[in-house]
Amino acid sequence: MTPIAPLIEAFLDETLARQRGVSRHTRDSYALSFQLLFTAESLAIGADAGATRRRPHQRLPGVS
Repeated sequence: MTPIAPLIEAFLDETLARQRGVSRHTRDSYALSFQLLFTAESLAIGADAGATRRRPHQRLPGVS
């Protein structure tokens, strides 16, 4: 499986921030949405949800 985190980080930093000029709040919302999407999908397919959840000190790229 290809690690997707670098792709999401590039999307948040390059596409949203630099090309589209969106605010920090918008990028944070996108990052949280990705996190929720992956957690929900892992639960739906029966994967180990604990492996996809981040501990409180671990943040998604682009989320401050």
